Amino acid sequence: MINLHKYKYNVFSQNGEDGVIEKILEISFKGKKKINICEFGAGNIVENSNTFNLIKNNKVNFSVFIEKDLNLFNKLSKLKLKYPVIISINKLVDFKKNSNGTIDNILKNNNISNDIDIMSIDIDSYDLDIYRSINEYHPKLLIIESGRQKYGVFSEHSIDKRYNSFSSIYNVVNKKYYLIFYNGNLFFLNKTFFSEKHIKDNYYIDDEYQYLLHCVYHNYFKIGFFKKLLIDFLSKSKLLMKLIISYK
Repeated sequence: MINLHKYKYNVFSQNGEDGVIEKILEISFKGKKKINICEFGAGNIVENSNTFNLIKNNKVNFSVFIEKDLNLFNKLSKLKLKYPVIISINKLVDFKKNSNGTIDNILKNNNISNDIDIMSIDIDSYDLDIYRSINEYHPKLLIIESGRQKYGVFSEHSIDKRYNSFSSIYNVVNKKYYLIFYNGNLFFLNKTFFSEKHIKDNYYIDDEYQYLLHCVYHNYFKIGFFKKLLIDFLSKSKLLMKLIISYK
């Protein structure tokens, strides 16, 4: 199994997502030359995006960016002149059942193919409610941001006005997806498209283990050689990691 923390690097992402996504595509999307993307909540994508690096490297068939802020939308529209694969939509993403602003309705109303390889949700609030509203456009790889609550804490923005916690997101999304990585964002692969054997052969899927890995590998590339050796040793055991991390 692969420790995806070892593959983190940033070009346009913030916490190593560019490298992690590249490795996941290599492992699980073999043979697919170009992929389809939907991202919202990224802000200025040339400064902060989980997927813009794929566009820059000509690995994208189409990439939908949904942006409510008019200034950011206008920047997307200008960027589209250089990268025609970008589909920019000026819309507020909503989760209410009969709203035209749900992800399903936004994508359908813009004639977007129901073949989304990567969906990145990062709106710093109702991320989990947005996920729950999806009935049709289920991506193969789902990336969703969590708050900083500790493992085992259940918290949802729609209930207590805090960011959705790691455990709350996992508890909902794991019914349809396998958790394969965590770095502040939870990365899930869709159970419909990927076999359990493929997942278990390649990824760690224990949610507690994923949380602990994030804790010990958070600053991995900024520390010295011997500390890296120590972290690599500790990461082989949940018990050892728990002894050094106040994680609950």
